This record gives sequence, structure tokens and C-alpha cells, in this order.
Amino acid sequence: MTGWRRWLYVLLLVSFLAQAVNRLVDLLVGPPPHYGDGIFFALALLAALAYGWMVVLYLRTRVTLTPEGVEVRSFRTKVIPYTEVERAYRNRFSRGVVSLDLLDATRIALPAPVSGFKDAAPELDEAVALIQARVDGARAAAGEDVAG
Repeated sequence: MTGWRRWLYVLLLVSFLAQAVNRLVDLLVGPPPHYGDGIFFALALLAALAYGWMVVLYLRTRVTLTPEGVEVRSFRTKVIPYTEVERAYRNRFSRGVVSLDLLDATRIALPAPVSGFKDAAPELDEAVALIQARVDGARAAAGEDVAG
């Protein structure tokens, strides 16, 4: 994600939270009764929290290539050993997505860097080649057939 998009998400989150706090102050300071105001406040607060959760999850997601495997960090860190990966490739239907086919017949889509508006980063092919080379090296070290 580029820098300006990240700041746009943060700005929108702060705006939602400021509106929710402003509404809460109005509800607490104003004279009673507040029929129906609580429902709108709850919906606005719920929307702000859901949006904030999505922004934090999206901003925190990172992929790192370690000597042991591909490390995917979101709220939890998961390491996918190279010995469990069958192949790495660019997803032809989604630009900027690297997919890993695992030996247990599952597929994992990794977030990839984006250099511009909907343009896949030019180093994406190099990253796919590096992952595949490490997968082949790990399988060769384990004595498996690399030709597949």
C-alpha cells in the first residue's frame, strides 16, 4: 500500500471516531429524553470500530521471506515452510497477488507490494522467482523430486 492511501485510511478512521465521540458528548450533555439517538450512536460507533479493525488488519499485514519459509504477519504470525510449498506463481486474475500452492492442496494468496494505482510492482516477478528457487532448494535438500 502506498503512503498516501495509508494516511487516507487513518484520516477516515480518525474522522469516524471523532464523530462518534462528538455524538456521545451530545447525548451525555443534552437534556433527556433521547429517544432513538442511542440506536444511531450505536450504529455509528459500530461502523467506526469495524472500519478501524479492517484498517489495522490491512496496514499490519506483511510478508517476509526467511531462511525457514514465508512469514505472513497479520494479527497472528504464520510461517509457511518452503518444504510445504508446491509452487509459487503470480495470480493471473488478480494483479499484484502472489499465490502459493501447498502440498496439502490448499492455496494461499499473499499480499504483494503495489508501485502505483493498480499496477503490480515490477519486482513482483523477481519475488516469485526467489520464492520458487527457495522452494526448489528446500525440496532438493529433502531429497524430493524438484521437476514437478
